[in-house]
Amino acid sequence: MVELNAPSEAGAVIEATDRIFSDGFSSPSKPSFLGPIHDRYLMSKTTEFDPASYLDSGEVIAEYLNLALASGETDFLLSAIGDVAKAKGMAQVARDAGLERKSLYQALRAGGKPRFETVLKVLKALGVQMQAHPLPHRP
Repeated sequence: MVELNAPSEAGAVIEATDRIFSDGFSSPSKPSFLGPIHDRYLMSKTTEFDPASYLDSGEVIAEYLNLALASGETDFLLSAIGDVAKAKGMAQVARDAGLERKSLYQALRAGGKPRFETVLKVLKALGVQMQAHPLPHRP
């Protein structure tokens, strides 16, 4: 038995199955083995994931930002800082960092090029700091 890990995988299976059966290989109607799964995934709505709603403690915030830092992806790090700022309240974070709210949004958008000083101010306003740790020795 195949387990589907996400609705998108289920949707792909259903779409492929519908294509096969609509091309005249068997029955032109929906295959009976799909039953209610077919209808549920065709009718379901998805919502955009918002990490800010899960960033509810200092430990969770620190772990989220550490993962973003470890990724080495600048846009992901800026987005993660933006998620934390959203969770804490953008207006308050902007005030605490000494920035205009609009400037904060611009600095943390994908492709933004904030000054390092700005990033440090925002991190301080969020109640976190960066620390340096030696990388594991690579042979």
